[in-house]
Amino acid sequence: MGGEPDIYKLSPQAKYILSTQSRIRPYIGAFYTHSFVENEDDLDSIGGRGGVYFVQDERWFIGVGAVYESYLDCDEKIHDSCDDIYPEISVSFTF
Repeated sequence: MGGEPDIYKLSPQAKYILSTQSRIRPYIGAFYTHSFVENEDDLDSIGGRGGVYFVQDERWFIGVGAVYESYLDCDEKIHDSCDDIYPEISVSFTF
């Protein structure tokens, strides 16, 4: 935010959450991301994620996991790396 260049991302994803009787529910997912980069070539990436949700009650839960993202048509002469692995933490509410 507030930096240059402006970057906007569109990222559809699919996620499967294993329904269990316990308060811990594993999940896996896949995604595609198209990044619109101002005054530069756009970037595309694909990836996967996995982790666990800790269910507090049936209305909200906390997720902890890891993401692997691979940039398509990546030039390692320009970018430090064409693959990223990073943690993710989420809080979700349902209505």
